[in-house]
Amino acid sequence: SMMNLNTKLWRRAKTVFCTIAMLPIALLMRLFSPFVQIRVGKLRCNIIGHYVFDLEYYLATKELTKAKGCDLFFLSHDHSVNHQWDRMVRQLVPVKKWYRYLFLASFFVPGGKVNRIIFAEGSRDRLGVLQKTKGHFSFRKGEQQRGIEFLRGLGIGPKDQFVCLIIRDSAYKRERNRELGEEKDWSYHDYRNSQIETYHGAIQELVEAGFWVFRMGKHVETPLTYENPRVFDYATSSQQNDFLDIWLMANCSFCVSTCTGLDEVARAFRRPAAYVNFLPIQNMVTFSPCVNAPKRLYWFESGRELTLSEHLEARYISSQKYHDAGIAIQDLTPDEIRHVVREMIQKEQGVWVSKTDSINRQRQFWEILQSHPEWDQFHGVVDPEVYISDYFIQKNVNWLR
Repeated sequence: SMMNLNTKLWRRAKTVFCTIAMLPIALLMRLFSPFVQIRVGKLRCNIIGHYVFDLEYYLATKELTKAKGCDLFFLSHDHSVNHQWDRMVRQLVPVKKWYRYLFLASFFVPGGKVNRIIFAEGSRDRLGVLQKTKGHFSFRKGEQQRGIEFLRGLGIGPKDQFVCLIIRDSAYKRERNRELGEEKDWSYHDYRNSQIETYHGAIQELVEAGFWVFRMGKHVETPLTYENPRVFDYATSSQQNDFLDIWLMANCSFCVSTCTGLDEVARAFRRPAAYVNFLPIQNMVTFSPCVNAPKRLYWFESGRELTLSEHLEARYISSQKYHDAGIAIQDLTPDEIRHVVREMIQKEQGVWVSKTDSINRQRQFWEILQSHPEWDQFHGVVDPEVYISDYFIQKNVNWLR
């Protein structure tokens, strides 16, 4: 522990010294900003969702605004969450460790904020820039071939379609703690977890529709026990690696996710998603094509399910806070998950029929969501291909209140 303390003190001293050394450059950047804008941005490389979304959103915004100037970037941590993504990032923007000191120095310069890149708040596209642009990341020719050969090795041909299934449990964060030498207690996020066994019906739905299925994940608690030649438990296989984590998500027909970081790769490559078992509904993705069904919430005392309006008030991001508010969290049933995925398949295959009553239910949902006083904090431009699962609503007709 003494050695760790010495290391920390040395790092702090180095940071202070290097930041002071960068002050003259930071001052010059500020002085020249009316003529040539040089900015520095911090990429949150310890969390894959923010790491992917923030830069894709930045690139899309820059394309639309035709912004000039020089932008520099540094990674927030030494141990990045995915080395393949590091490489793809460096293909598009300049990344250097020492830019961090320039970034810190800008805080000591009056008006230095103009030299810092501010990413989208909460990693949300409230301006609809992703709809208006195509993805900015790409694979090298050799990488694309490597991905295709991996599929071929499993018997998946060039015309076959596959879906990525990413279901959150506690294993990944625990392992990241170990890798980073941290002891952060992530149990407050347990409300986001769900059991892989409850997705068997959805997997069957995908297989019957002709898709191959990859169960994604870097570290998972439970192996996938669903056995079918078209279903691959990639997360527990010896072939799992940083490259395929990205390549599979980027090339899937769509993903089925519990709103956990890796699905941002699919979004960056403009792939749609079915989001299930997520909370809070206030954070629902409204800016890129998706079908949604959150977890259900019930009052402990009465056993009554919370309405949509009550859901919007219960926007907690801690398991304990739901408990303290007298709210029980219930995962979707296997049947509900299956129906959400069925809706997604039908929409993707162009065979979904919107009947008058289902259109009315969608309209009612959006009216309640958009009339909430905090709508503007989380949402803005809504992608026309965003839906709340009709099956989910029909299970409780009183939910739309």
